Amino acid sequence: MNLLATMHAEFTIEGPLQKAASRPVIVLLVKRNWAELDAGLPVLHAFSRARQDIPRVALFQDARMHQQREQFPALVAQLKRLTDVCVWAHHDPSSSFKLKRNLPSGERQSGIRHASLGAFWRVRAPLLAMRELRLLQHGGLLEAGVCALIRNHKAETPLERCLRKRNPDALKVSFHHGAHPTVAKEERASQPRPGRGAPTDLFLAKTPEEADLVRFPGRQPSVQAVGLLKYDAQWLERITDSSTAGDQDEPRSAHNRRTWLFLTRGPVNEAMDTADYGRLIEALAKSLIDRPDVRLLVKPHPREDLELLRASLPGREGERWCITHQHPYVAARQTELAIAMWSSVILDAAAADKPVIELYRFRYPNHYLAYLPGGRLGSTHAALGICEPASTHEELENAIKAWEDRGWHHPTWSPKRRAVAALLGSTPGSILQRTTDVIEETMQSYSLHTGGSKES
Repeated sequence: MNLLATMHAEFTIEGPLQKAASRPVIVLLVKRNWAELDAGLPVLHAFSRARQDIPRVALFQDARMHQQREQFPALVAQLKRLTDVCVWAHHDPSSSFKLKRNLPSGERQSGIRHASLGAFWRVRAPLLAMRELRLLQHGGLLEAGVCALIRNHKAETPLERCLRKRNPDALKVSFHHGAHPTVAKEERASQPRPGRGAPTDLFLAKTPEEADLVRFPGRQPSVQAVGLLKYDAQWLERITDSSTAGDQDEPRSAHNRRTWLFLTRGPVNEAMDTADYGRLIEALAKSLIDRPDVRLLVKPHPREDLELLRASLPGREGERWCITHQHPYVAARQTELAIAMWSSVILDAAAADKPVIELYRFRYPNHYLAYLPGGRLGSTHAALGICEPASTHEELENAIKAWEDRGWHHPTWSPKRRAVAALLGSTPGSILQRTTDVIEETMQSYSLHTGGSKES
């Protein structure tokens, strides 16, 4: 098998290969989930505005993402608009890094996984990553080098490390892919234990406080607080335009009925106890049964157990509820109210000017949480007043009835709208422009081949 054939056996490549092979490129690296792409695409868009002449490549390192593309049509549509070439791995080169999860007791457990290789992957990962990089280069991609690497803040995969070392002058830009709003240190439920990040020149933070969530190796990056980039109104308009807002996504006869959005998460070890998940779904089901005119649009977490979810929801799929693959912001715009389990998508619904009830039970404090009035453990979303917390059927009903009573004029909900406006800002394009300016200024000191900060 020749090199090009081997490359296509390992990767699926979409786009004009010759354009990306003719000169150094900007590479968006996606390790293993769609939240990274959701947060990384507006960064890539800012790069494209700053330097339209440089080809852009997206490199996906988890094989599951190629299989899940149909579940994320709006993001895939934007991906095609913003990149010249997309590379999708057929196996999982990113999985050699150490994975951590939280057990129900709160204890952190480490492990290593790989889809096809055994435990020896720990030893062979760097060699395999170099092989993958050589396949891409000899196959005509990345042969001219890389001038900028964009990735989430987490530790490098072996393939990313190879790319960086082969391109020491490339500008390294990172971002935190979670959209959880950050509160001041003293307001957090626990002090941060910074995670190990990747070598970085420029860290695009949502707030100055966000930088202390990451420990960067080597020279400390320039930290620029640009705001909540993915919620800039101009970017959300692009997401809406590229969404396949589908007739198939709506429950039958929903045009003449009330529609709520349910944004799910769990049960997964690090976020949700299985018993709590069942009780919360049961609470939602009771509220739906009491309102036969309400239909539910369900947006599952990408790692949701769909069979468990389907078995838990009341009524028949397609009549009382249906699952949607729309972007959560686009789905929220079609609904009256959003009920969300703890996740950054709470902001997606709030950005769509919808009331959000956070249906969740928090068991263990961490630096993404805060203590609410009265000492109750809650999310930073609730601490900043952008959603109404509920962990029981009674609390859920109180929040729903307040909305049904007076809508945004109810004392429960009117402050929420103001809090969202204060957090997201009201000038379309301002966050995107600020990010573009920061990138443009930073790139002025980097040429395509030399001039970057070389590492020892």
